Amino acid sequence: MNSLARADRTGRAAKRSGPRNKAQPAASSVTRYLLRPLDSARSETEAERLDRVAEGIRGILGRTLARGMDEVGNYLLRAFYNDDPALYRDPRAPNHISLRALAARCGTLDLPVSTSFVSTSIRIAAVGRTLPAGASFLKLPMSHRAELVRLPHDKIESEAAFALRDATPVRELRDRVSQLLPAKGSNGGRPPTPRVMRVVSDVRRAMKHDAPRAITPSELAMLSAKQREELDRTLTAATEYITALHEALRQST
Repeated sequence: MNSLARADRTGRAAKRSGPRNKAQPAASSVTRYLLRPLDSARSETEAERLDRVAEGIRGILGRTLARGMDEVGNYLLRAFYNDDPALYRDPRAPNHISLRALAARCGTLDLPVSTSFVSTSIRIAAVGRTLPAGASFLKLPMSHRAELVRLPHDKIESEAAFALRDATPVRELRDRVSQLLPAKGSNGGRPPTPRVMRVVSDVRRAMKHDAPRAITPSELAMLSAKQREELDRTLTAATEYITALHEALRQST
C-alpha cells in the first residue's frame, strides 16, 4: 500500500513538473550573435561590442519604422482621402487642408513624429496603391521607397527597377534621386530661404513662450551652478553676436 501511494505521488509530481520542462523555441543564429555577452567571445573588443549592439539596434529600428510607415500611410489615406490615391494626388483636393492641419501638430506631445514622417508615409501608401502587385517599388525596403517618392510619379517605378536590379544602397539611391530632382528655384518657384534667416528663425522659435519646443523656466531651474555660469557666458556671447549682426544688417543697406 505504501509503495502504491509513493508511486501515485511520484506520478502526480511528474505531471506537475512536465510543462515546466517543455523545450523552449531555439533563438535564431542572428539573435544569438547579437545578444551574446562579451565574456562568450574573448576576442571581441569593447569597440566591436558597441558596433555589434549598434547594429542590432539599427535592425530593430529599421523593422519597426518600416511597419510604422506602412500602417500610418495607409491609415492617413483612409482617414483623409477615402482610401483614394487619385484624390491625394489631386492638388486641388480640399482634403489637403486636414493633412496640413495634422502636420502642424507634428513634434508635439499630441503627435510626437516629424512632418516628413507623415508626408513620406502617405506618399508611399499612395504610390503603392497605384502599382501592380509585382512592381519593383513594392519589392524594395521602406528606406528605398522613402527616397523614391520624392520623384515625380511617372519616374518612380523605372528608378525602382534600376535600384532593385543593381541592389543600389540607399545612400547611392538618395544621391541619384537628388540629381534627378529639379534644382530649387530653377523653375520660377519660391526661392530657397537664406541660411542666416533659417538660423535666426530657429533661435526665435526656441525663445517664444508658446512654441512646442520653447525653453521653459523649469528647465532653467534644473541647471547646476556650473551650468548656469556656462549658460550665462554663452548668452552674453550670443547677445554680442546678435548686436553685431544687427549692425551689419543696417550697414548692408
